[in-house]
Amino acid sequence: MKQLRINLLPKAARFQLAEIRITRRVRYWAYWVVGFCLLIFSFTFSFKLFLNYRLNKLTKQKRHLEISLREFSPQIELQQMLRYRLKLAAETMKSRQSLTDLAQKINQVLPSGTTIRLIRVKGDYVEISASLPRLIELDQLEKKILAMAKDNFSQVKIRSLSRKENQWFFTLSLRGKKKQ
Repeated sequence: MKQLRINLLPKAARFQLAEIRITRRVRYWAYWVVGFCLLIFSFTFSFKLFLNYRLNKLTKQKRHLEISLREFSPQIELQQMLRYRLKLAAETMKSRQSLTDLAQKINQVLPSGTTIRLIRVKGDYVEISASLPRLIELDQLEKKILAMAKDNFSQVKIRSLSRKENQWFFTLSLRGKKKQ
């Protein structure tokens, strides 16, 4: 069975009762809307605070990193400059004739009994001051140098020759070939 509601109040009282019910419903929904708006506002405000906190934290980290970078910047520049210089030095060393190779070549050419007084090396130019006990050995030396000069040296000259106390003193100049 269905329940039936009968309102026996006079017309003015019925109108006031309907007004009271509507006011209650409006208040109820107004509280919900205001609560929802406050919830959204508080969420938005707290999210904005969180974002500002993260922004400040990241800004501080950025400042610290910039300060660290400024501190290391001279060292980084120095390191790059040293790397560049090392690269240039390596290229120069590759292009120059090795002193050990040069010493071995000279040792192969000089006959036994040769006394070396002075060796000057400037780039690819070598000057040797030495002495030999006999002049025949100087002739052998000249033949060996001319044979070797084709492969290793672009210019070979005996600059001076003198004799003192049974020794033949000479100055030999060699100019190395340019490597390509």
